[in-house]
Amino acid sequence: MKIGDNQINNPNPTPIPELEKTNNENEILISTIHKTKGNEFKNVVYFNLAHNDKINSLNEL
Repeated sequence: MKIGDNQINNPNPTPIPELEKTNNENEILISTIHKTKGNEFKNVVYFNLAHNDKINSLNEL
C-alpha cells in the first residue's frame, strides 16, 4: 500500500491499495470518477459519448 500524492498533508491518510499489473490484453479496468475521500482524478477524458456505435458481432471488431 502507498499514500497518494493528494493525501500528503492529511494527518491521517488512508492507504491506497496498488493495482496488480497484468499482461492480459483482453482486460479492462472500470473505475469511478467521483470525488471520494480526496481520491478524485485530476483529469477525466470521455471519448465520443454522443456517437451510437454498437458492435453487432465479433466480425466488426
